[in-house]
Amino acid sequence: MRDDGAVLGVVRGPGCSPHRLTVEGSLDVLQELVDRLGRRADVAVLLLAALDFPDEEAAYLAAAEQRGLAARTIVGNDTLAVLRAGSDSGWGVAVTCGAGINCVGVAPDGRTVRFPSLGPVSGDWGGGQDVGVAATSAAARSADGRGPKTSLERLVPEHFGLTTPTELAAWTGMTLVEAPEREMRAGDRVVLGAGMGLPLRMIFDVREAVRPQLLSVDVRLPFGITNDETTRISPIGLSECRVTYN
Repeated sequence: MRDDGAVLGVVRGPGCSPHRLTVEGSLDVLQELVDRLGRRADVAVLLLAALDFPDEEAAYLAAAEQRGLAARTIVGNDTLAVLRAGSDSGWGVAVTCGAGINCVGVAPDGRTVRFPSLGPVSGDWGGGQDVGVAATSAAARSADGRGPKTSLERLVPEHFGLTTPTELAAWTGMTLVEAPEREMRAGDRVVLGAGMGLPLRMIFDVREAVRPQLLSVDVRLPFGITNDETTRISPIGLSECRVTYN
């Protein structure tokens, strides 16, 4: 973007949380976007989820500067991006609600207040994961009588193409069924199964190995939903596999 606000180029990519991909893995994703853009910026402003403490921001900034993504690099938490989107003055209060939840308050004189945002251990509640688990739990308790009746008993499993909360609970306990014991490459497949006899399958078809263990994959869920992701899959023998979603 130029100083006058004119957009010079736009590229989009997958998530790059350093908590999930490590700092270097996160920067690998950003490096690929810069390479696709084909030009080096004067200033890069990297406002990311999972940079929750000053030492995390400092470590990410140091690693980013080594990459030379831009002549000058600014690093901070994603709540600051939300604040900037809603306030031209640069001060105010912004709440980010995604997989987790976080908040920042910036005073006109620059004083800043933030939360650690590490989940329940730091007192958080209200992110997508929290709401999703609460809805799933309410659906299960409605079905078996431990809780009050709620339409979530039908709506939650129906969202996933299933009919009962019990079916959904069986799907959440996944077991590795198929994966190569080597570095992944295009054409490989990772299959996870769940339920009695493992009838419910989650299938990852590898389109491209972007770099070791960072894969472009087609994801097929057992209830007819498909998606394409760039994800990290690390086979650990024939019986275990670590899958990191972005």
